[in-house]
Amino acid sequence: MEEETRPEVEKIEKIYFAPPESIYDFLTVKVLLRRLGVRVDYTSPVRERDYRKLRLYALAPEKLVGIVEEIIKTYGGKISDKEILVTDQYFDVIIANIPSGRIPIGVASTGNTIISIDIPSRIVIAGDPHRGVSLMISMMHRYLKMGNRCCLILGSLLKGARVGRVTRRIPIFRSRQLQDLGYALALYHNMAQSAAGISEILIKRLTVPDAEEEEGEIAIGREADLVDQFLSSVEFGSFDDCDVTYDLSYVSEGFRVVVSYYLMHALFPFIYGVSDNFFDYARHSSMPFFAFHYPITNLGRIYSKSQADYIIVFSGDEANLYVPYQIERLYFARIGFHPIWRIIK
Repeated sequence: MEEETRPEVEKIEKIYFAPPESIYDFLTVKVLLRRLGVRVDYTSPVRERDYRKLRLYALAPEKLVGIVEEIIKTYGGKISDKEILVTDQYFDVIIANIPSGRIPIGVASTGNTIISIDIPSRIVIAGDPHRGVSLMISMMHRYLKMGNRCCLILGSLLKGARVGRVTRRIPIFRSRQLQDLGYALALYHNMAQSAAGISEILIKRLTVPDAEEEEGEIAIGREADLVDQFLSSVEFGSFDDCDVTYDLSYVSEGFRVVVSYYLMHALFPFIYGVSDNFFDYARHSSMPFFAFHYPITNLGRIYSKSQADYIIVFSGDEANLYVPYQIERLYFARIGFHPIWRIIK
């Protein structure tokens, strides 16, 4: 009796690789491999600070290994088993093939795919100020319609840049936010060790402005002088939902940073015309979320200053979204898009 011949089980190889820098090229690799019946997957991600640590791999039949490796290298990827560090935003690219979020910013320049990002997050919009602020305003309208609270901060005035009513009066929020204001003011004067005392004076002056301080409790000295100088420069008032755009063009550059840091702890801020020293302050916050216009388009400098989750660059006629990730060094996944405000017009 002849033995029954069993078909050989095809051996499957796991090919580890690092993705191309261009999101388009990465998506092209995934599409081409899928047509060959090859699946791209990833190891279980491990959280490491603001990143997820993982390794990408393709599951390919042994006979296709050479072809798969060639496709990956042709489009800028590298055959490597090194772990990569990806932000939550780039992780969306791995699992959903495109940056996905709740706030649309445009249509991919290669097709009709909507490009969206998440808020709150750290967003830097670099380059052309008119196009950058136009995109900010479009994002703000969408974010407000979703029932969220945010504001536009203008360190310098830009024609047509406003949302809602424009005011110079900065709202007085709860003591918790006023403590953040005191911390920023202390940091500005290189007196971080005095932050608690400065915060206490600020809270008393702003929340009980007409109350007389009891004898023996009158604030004097350097801390009180700093608070007096600040309050004589910046206008404060009660919070009004209609006041969405805050004009800070009348205060000094340093105080614009201090007030922007304060507002960031109560409202999601879209910031224009404020010094990049703001990033140094935001780094000390437990909730450093913002959209910030930056005139310089150097990606390395932007990221080193801001640790941004998303970088949007307007240069000439081009608009590109960059999402950072790391494989031994820093890379930026890129996708070109047509801004949503241009489509609306």
